[in-house]
Amino acid sequence: MSRSWSFVLGAFAVGAIAGAAVVAALALWGAYGGMGLAGASRATPPAGVGAVAGQGPERDPSATILEPRAESGTPTPQTTPPDPMLVRLDELGAAWTRIDDEVTRLRRRITDLEQRLSSVQARSVAAEASAPARLGATPDGQKSAMVRAGLAEDTAAEIIRRQGQQALDRLNLRDVATREGWLGSDRYREELARLEEEAVDLRQELGDEVYDRYLYAVGEDNRVRVDGIIAGSAGEAAGLQPGDLIEAYAGEPVLTVSDLREATGGGERGELVQVRVRRGAQTFDAWVARGPLGVQLDTARAEPR
Repeated sequence: MSRSWSFVLGAFAVGAIAGAAVVAALALWGAYGGMGLAGASRATPPAGVGAVAGQGPERDPSATILEPRAESGTPTPQTTPPDPMLVRLDELGAAWTRIDDEVTRLRRRITDLEQRLSSVQARSVAAEASAPARLGATPDGQKSAMVRAGLAEDTAAEIIRRQGQQALDRLNLRDVATREGWLGSDRYREELARLEEEAVDLRQELGDEVYDRYLYAVGEDNRVRVDGIIAGSAGEAAGLQPGDLIEAYAGEPVLTVSDLREATGGGERGELVQVRVRRGAQTFDAWVARGPLGVQLDTARAEPR
């Protein structure tokens, strides 16, 4: 048994010495640019060793070995080829440098985008803070807005109660029809039409003047704004400009885009009608032929006068 262990330990020692020798050889290979046995065969003989018979005098270690050219007989210098491992390391180093530059560029881009996003968010928060409160979002807010518009408090409360009841009736109708499987049927459409006939038309209940003030009080748009002019149109001939607010057409108040479309499509086409326009702090009348104004429209919120 002791001999077996001695043999194993001896083999282990020999393997360790051989591994150390291999590691040292690889280290020398990397340190001297891959000079191996081929380079060693051309090494200068040790000092004190003379020239071998037939080879001539001893060569200078720094001298370049010349070999004759086959085609011309002119000696050419024999150079050591580059080590493939070192070439590959150089390529990897250059690639890493490019990747590092690209990462740096992307980090700068991300920083710039984060700064822009922060700026946009700050502007959005500021805009929300300066926006008028939506009083119409709650029953109490709707009631306050109606009172501000000039309606009596008890009248406003009754209108709001009726509106709420009719909204609940529509929700309940849809829920029952969905549960019982007749949603979208003729029965559902008939029931819904009946509820719509009984619905409160707030504009009709309040009148145009009070309804105009109510829309402004709850923070909703109550004017139609000219956003663009079509060349050769009636709007251009009337002198309308982007930013103008159209407050009335042919004597009828204009609070929505639908109001203006219905007004331009009514009456006799081509007849001259009066259009009341607000431009900044001024209000003036323009005359146009009834029909499409030829302008691009948008909505806006403006305090009633």
